Amino acid sequence: MNNIEKITSLLIKEIEKAVKELEIDAVVLGCSGFIGLANTVSVAVSVPVVDPTLVIPKVAESFKLGLKHRKIKSPLV
Repeated sequence: MNNIEKITSLLIKEIEKAVKELEIDAVVLGCSGFIGLANTVSVAVSVPVVDPTLVIPKVAESFKLGLKHRKIKSPLV
């Protein structure tokens, strides 16, 4: 098993755990080092998985529109 396969396997395991324990609805991968893994991981889990490098421009646009992130703190922080 190569490093990408190991990382993918760990992501799937942790996301499945979060879905079960935290009842999450979606995952945004938090590192550009995960580029290209979102589709593979999303197929293996029951929630959408988003590649952050693809949504960064849209997030920047949303700030121009005055939209903001939720102020509710994540239970993981």
